[in-house]
Amino acid sequence: METRITQCFACFLGKNVIAYEFYYQHKNNEGIQSRVIYSREFAVYTEIKNNCLVDFGVCNAFLDRNEKEILDNL
Repeated sequence: METRITQCFACFLGKNVIAYEFYYQHKNNEGIQSRVIYSREFAVYTEIKNNCLVDFGVCNAFLDRNEKEILDNL
């Protein structure tokens, strides 16, 4: 699993979100299936004020790694 900070481009427009990417590989299968790596990504939005969680949501519309790099270099 990897995490990174990115930005939402839909419901939490422009807010920072934490993206989680999970990897899975069928190592016990024989043949080509043992070489395929599956991955899934999602992001979580949290807003904390005065050490209290005031907003939380799951984000499915966020910038990927390349889009984030392009935006950071503008």
